[in-house]
Amino acid sequence: MFGQDLQYKTGLSWRGKWAYRFLGEMYVGDRIRSMHVFRKLREMGLPRAGTQILDAGCGGGAYAFALARYYPTVQITGIEIAENLVGEARVCLGKSGLHNMRFRQGDLTEISEVDAYDLVLCIAVLEHIQDDVEALRAIHRAMKRGGILLIEVPKDTRYAKRHFHKSLSHPNHVRPGYLQEQICSVLHTAGFEIRDVEYLFGFWGSLAWEMGQVMSLSVLQLLAYPFLGFLGRLDLVCPKRDGNGLLITAMRS
Repeated sequence: MFGQDLQYKTGLSWRGKWAYRFLGEMYVGDRIRSMHVFRKLREMGLPRAGTQILDAGCGGGAYAFALARYYPTVQITGIEIAENLVGEARVCLGKSGLHNMRFRQGDLTEISEVDAYDLVLCIAVLEHIQDDVEALRAIHRAMKRGGILLIEVPKDTRYAKRHFHKSLSHPNHVRPGYLQEQICSVLHTAGFEIRDVEYLFGFWGSLAWEMGQVMSLSVLQLLAYPFLGFLGRLDLVCPKRDGNGLLITAMRS
């Protein structure tokens, strides 16, 4: 279950540990993103046995842990600039029983590996990085030829659609997001070949996200969790010509 291994984070209340253990990731936005990411991986038949995976900007490691559990024959490296998040991920790793993954602290613009990874995930990260082109160039160098990059970014909040929540901005973002042509241009500049672009957080997904923000991990959200999950599933299966997030598949040719 996505996010389940985060139950071992330090400082969680018993309610928090219970929620992670039995429900997984409670933040609605992350849960909906994960649905789209893992569906896309399944569609591409990835990852395969022996795949070397980089979780670029891994945060607390939710995607890395899920990949390690779903695909025990792969090897995963998580890189995160925030030392406290790397520390939390390592604590969770020590209690998880998993042995096909590792975490290290580092700046994505300074990745040292060359031709090392078959698959890179970069989910909800670029909007936090000032020099996004340099970060993508470093990721490009670290990938093997033919390697796949799966990247998710928010749509520019100045053009995002809202239901009732007043603001979609985030204090730690260095830019309001990207339009499709902007993120594709950045990826091309860094040397990537675009293979696919799709939207997430359409009508149903953005509604679930906004409801989750209002409830803000309260008891009410616990009660509403099945309904919010249902809205997330609708976002996954319903066709979308627009949305508040972009999921791009790119390749190092």
